[in-house]
Amino acid sequence: MKTKVLLFTSIVALMLSGCGGPAEWKEFSSSAGGFAVSFPGQPQEETQSVPTAAGDIEMHLFTLDQGNQGYVVGYFDLPESLLGLTDAATLLQGAMEGAFGNVGGSIESQRDVTLNGFTGLEAGGSFSYEGENGTMKARAYLVNERVFQVYAAGRTDTSGSADIDRFLDSFKLTSD
Repeated sequence: MKTKVLLFTSIVALMLSGCGGPAEWKEFSSSAGGFAVSFPGQPQEETQSVPTAAGDIEMHLFTLDQGNQGYVVGYFDLPESLLGLTDAATLLQGAMEGAFGNVGGSIESQRDVTLNGFTGLEAGGSFSYEGENGTMKARAYLVNERVFQVYAAGRTDTSGSADIDRFLDSFKLTSD
């Protein structure tokens, strides 16, 4: 699915741009998205229309570049025509494989997770994108018809796992 490519490519491009710097962690919430998460700064918001076989899907992205690390929350609503075609585990596995695979990455660990009783998947691994190597940790959740994707990536030569975990662990639903 093209949404996987766009979301992950956005975070990698931001992280590799090398701009940004340390900032204070603050909770960011999206009432339209129905979530809150702590970012180490103010994220940029954008919406992209992604064509699919079932019609265009509107992808909402919230991204923050911190130089050697990047943070992204994205969500989109599955068209009703796609909801019954596969189960949540298959959908989330495909999202993770697509995200890592599209940037020459490999999943090195994964585990099932839940959020407020909703099915989720966490994956961690490495990637090589445009000559740069890095690591990424991601979580994806299926909440009714909405797919949430929460990604954090860093260059291999930085140790940001505490910040990455802090970001991923702060994600919460504000409505379901």
